[in-house]
Amino acid sequence: RDLVPDSPTPPSSRPPDGPPAMRLGLLGPLSLSIEGAVVEVPGTRRRAALALLALAGEHGVSADRLTAALWPDELPDNALPALYNHVSRLRSHLGPLGERIRRVGRGYALRLVQGELDVAEAHRLTRAGAAPGNDPERVAATARAALELWRGSALAEFRSFPELEAEAVALDELQLRLLDDLLDARLELGERDVVMAATSAARAAPLRERTALLLVRALAADGRTADAMAAAQEYRRRLADETG
Repeated sequence: RDLVPDSPTPPSSRPPDGPPAMRLGLLGPLSLSIEGAVVEVPGTRRRAALALLALAGEHGVSADRLTAALWPDELPDNALPALYNHVSRLRSHLGPLGERIRRVGRGYALRLVQGELDVAEAHRLTRAGAAPGNDPERVAATARAALELWRGSALAEFRSFPELEAEAVALDELQLRLLDDLLDARLELGERDVVMAATSAARAAPLRERTALLLVRALAADGRTADAMAAAQEYRRRLADETG
């Protein structure tokens, strides 16, 4: 059976310097809006298919990979027809942007432009913050902007899909890195109210070495040398107890 044909809907593009025609959020519960209107996407597998296409970028995802990802435990006999149905419904959800889902070989790709996918924006801001020669103010500003994109745990609703679970773990790590970058930049700027944020970050990632060191630095910068030593010793004990 052939793949679902491309939608005949005429192309719609983002106006110059205007807001994105589509907004797709994966840094929290999946959210979709088309030309400013919120669109509900029903069904866990359909939502997972949209997430997979969004994360795959312009290279797309083969039909075989999509079916394997959407039915990880046991592939049903009607997996391909069910996938075609999900793709057709997703095009309907995109409305005037339905043609954005296009065929690529024996699979599909979702065309997105800058500003339409929060995950892509988070990566773009992370790269901007890590550019050589950045001063701490620039690093702090980009890290804050990226962290504001999170609306909850990334891809949390898709943890039962192994391929998306792996993506979720990578996004969790990205969030922790950004939190560390922000703390580091604030310390470089000489801010004195970093201890509370560093303590919270260390509690959220108790085995993360960089975060633990940032807490030690924050306490020392605040004049709490004994507490800084105690935090370092506690991290050492915790690392030994929990990892050997």
